[in-house]
Amino acid sequence: MISQDSFDLIQNVYRNHNLDQIIDFATDAVNHVQQWELILVLDRRAHVFGIKGLFSKAVQDAEEIIRIAPTQTIGYLRLGRLFSMQGKQHAAIQIYEEALTNVEKQDNDDSAYTELVQGKMRAVEKNEQRLDFISILPLEIVEIIFEDFSEPTLFRCMAVSTRWREILLNCPKIWEDADHEFIGCIIDRTAATLRVLPHIAKHIKNMKADFCTFEIGQAYLENFENGAFQKIRTLELTAASINILTSINMMLSFTNALWQVRNTLTKLDIRIIFPEGFNTSIADILFYSPHLKTLKIDMYEHSFAKHIGNMEYLGRSHIALEDVQITARSISGPILKPLLQYCPGIRRLDLKQCQPDVIDVVNEICNENLQIFAYNRYHYQVPALEELDQEYYDGPPGLRYIYTPSMFQDFNRTLTHSFVRLLHKNQKSLQTVFANLYWKYDPQPEPLTNRSHPTYEQWYFERIRNLTYRPDKYKVTEPMFLESISRCKTTSLMSFSAFETPNIPMMVDTLIHLPPVEKLKVSGIIYNDSDNKHRSAALVHLFQDYASRPPKDQKLHDVGFENCNIITDQVMMALARLESLKTIRFLGVYTIQSAKVLKEFLGKARVVSINFSRIPEVVDDDILDQLAHMEHLEELSLEEIHEITEEGVINLVDHSKTLHTLEITDCRYIYDDTEASSYIISKIKNAVICWDRNGVSDI
Repeated sequence: MISQDSFDLIQNVYRNHNLDQIIDFATDAVNHVQQWELILVLDRRAHVFGIKGLFSKAVQDAEEIIRIAPTQTIGYLRLGRLFSMQGKQHAAIQIYEEALTNVEKQDNDDSAYTELVQGKMRAVEKNEQRLDFISILPLEIVEIIFEDFSEPTLFRCMAVSTRWREILLNCPKIWEDADHEFIGCIIDRTAATLRVLPHIAKHIKNMKADFCTFEIGQAYLENFENGAFQKIRTLELTAASINILTSINMMLSFTNALWQVRNTLTKLDIRIIFPEGFNTSIADILFYSPHLKTLKIDMYEHSFAKHIGNMEYLGRSHIALEDVQITARSISGPILKPLLQYCPGIRRLDLKQCQPDVIDVVNEICNENLQIFAYNRYHYQVPALEELDQEYYDGPPGLRYIYTPSMFQDFNRTLTHSFVRLLHKNQKSLQTVFANLYWKYDPQPEPLTNRSHPTYEQWYFERIRNLTYRPDKYKVTEPMFLESISRCKTTSLMSFSAFETPNIPMMVDTLIHLPPVEKLKVSGIIYNDSDNKHRSAALVHLFQDYASRPPKDQKLHDVGFENCNIITDQVMMALARLESLKTIRFLGVYTIQSAKVLKEFLGKARVVSINFSRIPEVVDDDILDQLAHMEHLEELSLEEIHEITEEGVINLVDHSKTLHTLEITDCRYIYDDTEASSYIISKIKNAVICWDRNGVSDI
């Protein structure tokens, strides 16, 4: 810092006319003046930054002052105060100690040095103080702080002090959702849960219980029977929990527990692996839970008939039940019938391992309340009632969603004539139809005829939005489906998916005369006959027709081909003309013979998402380079693509400017445990590399 001594020194050499010294001393003084002005400006700015809460900027200014003047107190004092303002007393103490080491105490003026000492003393005093903010804050804020904490963490917080325990037990929201999963029955966690359970039970609304010892099961049932669970709405009991209850002969206590929560319980989800001892039937559950809306029971391979119970035991209809999901062996129509008769309010029915006669019983018994029916569905999700209620619907009451087994399940057992009758009954309300009607061992000896079913002219869907079908083994139902959507006047078809349909030209002719669909999927078209060229030509015609329409009418944005041998280069180029195309999926498509055409397609298409799977020889590092330069590509999935290398993928992630999601699965030369894979994952926001050493062939 420039001092009075500096000015006196300049005056003395000036009087002595020592010109060189005058210049040197004056220059040094000027530099010190400029430096001091900079320090003052930085100090003022750091002070204001701190007041405004911009601490990172304030700290930068204070550290710059220390760099400029490491032997002056001003920078250390400012930085120490900033740390104290943030509650970082330990950091403030370190800064003051550093200052006391670097700054020399002045004999004539030690006020600045004294200020450093006092600053350290204040920081030490504050550092030794503890503020219990939980005891001070309003409960509403405490709930916000703790609502995302896990239960083990909450239990530890309750052990901090009696006051904390009282506060947390009076915060209902943090206990509403309880996931009591006793993995390995950890002793400390088990003891903590059982100790706290009587106090938090009154707040719990949704609970999953997965316990594995007699003591835990007994404790839960005792709290249920004592009425501790006053607000519980959802209860999920895992297979391990049910096994404990049955092994200790406490099923009577279980029904008593259900009775205690009968006024609040609306959803019950239980899984039964070992049915021996589980003598509580579905009829019992409904009797003891009159307000139950959702019932989900997974009995695995155990008999449905043994667990349905006597529905007459209810005495009257169970009008609250809306959502039923049951997995059990041999769900037959006659056994299911009483459940449907006594529960007329069912809106969603999801049954697995059904017998064929179930469809006829549903058609006969279920009234217009039934909106979703899933028959032996696997591998895909069925909408929840909450999703259904959020959709706008102005049609008549009746079935809106219907599902059969997955298209790839050849063990499907759907009786075609029964299913068609159900469709015909609900033709005015159905919006989504997922119909796998192929049954290799269909007992019908003769093909369906118009005389045995409603005529095509009389039957059509009025509100169909999504249609997925696999024709029966006689291929009689395909023209029925196509005719039914061609006559739909109320709404436009959004998605269309066909599996194993040989008559592609008929399908295309139907779609061309409708408003363009938004999603199109064709699967299982593997035929080695002379009609293949006509099938390919039909797809070319469809895409050319869509591309020729005004931009406002071009809606097809999602196209998928799976296990097809009709996707030729001509089909690819016609598809590339679609300006609306955003998503493409080529899975098991081995008729794309030209890498040049594929590169040209990718160069023209403005797609956002691509899925390539099991495409031999064509997709290689050159294609990855083309993908890297696509302006709009955001998502890419590669599965069993054996021509690409780590170098090609690195080039892709290095040069793509838009890609944020990458999934690579079982590609022979892309491993999940190399430096290259680590680099690839680090470059993409959402990246997954999976490689099954046992599942990838080296041939």
